[in-house]
Amino acid sequence: MKSFLKKWKHASTTKNSLLCAGLDPAPHLHGNKQELLEWVKAYIEAVLPHVSAIKYNSCFWIGARHALLPEIAKFIKNLDPDIILIDDSKYRDIGNTNYSAMYLMQQWTQPHAMTIAQFPGNLPETLNTLNKLGIAGIPMAIMSNPEYKFEQNGLVSAAQLRIKNEHLIPRPEHPMLELDDQLTLKYIRDLVQAVEHGAECVGVGASRHNYSKKIKNIIDYAENILFLVPGFGRGQKGNLDSFMKAG
Repeated sequence: MKSFLKKWKHASTTKNSLLCAGLDPAPHLHGNKQELLEWVKAYIEAVLPHVSAIKYNSCFWIGARHALLPEIAKFIKNLDPDIILIDDSKYRDIGNTNYSAMYLMQQWTQPHAMTIAQFPGNLPETLNTLNKLGIAGIPMAIMSNPEYKFEQNGLVSAAQLRIKNEHLIPRPEHPMLELDDQLTLKYIRDLVQAVEHGAECVGVGASRHNYSKKIKNIIDYAENILFLVPGFGRGQKGNLDSFMKAG
């Protein structure tokens, strides 16, 4: 299987572009199936010459819209066989339930990659499942919403992981805590697990609250893999210049 990284390098070199276009039509627009298809096809034809990837968030394709995805995926690939297609569903379950969702979506649209918002501790399992299906997993290193800072800063075990000394945290003493002696922050643990289990891309939200030393910490562990960076523009107010300076 050709790696996701090689596929992306080929697509980005051919297009001379690092851009990924989101395919997320607003839910209150295009109620008519034919109108929605016409809008989607016009949008794809407009952006395709300028991007190396297209990603759809399945939350915008629930209900009657879901049946349109195979036709849209086929339309995209017929126009550009080298384009990277990303299923941005942020899969977040475990075991056979995860496998079922990923297998069915693979059959439905045949994406090159899927985003993961993993449960604590099951990232290796999820990446291995996707690898067996021939799909690249994209774990979310940092989400875009400001509230996520409390999640990413949670204390988790660093046992049996290659964590740098400066990212190890002494175990706090408290009778309610059941913690290992070696601890780190959750987003550091997730990054290390992602790299060690073959992830070739991680998601890093670009909203302004993320412009901090966290970006540099992510690069420390993931310097040889891709970043999928959503959040630029008016909606989440991400700024490319500020993001690049942070890294």
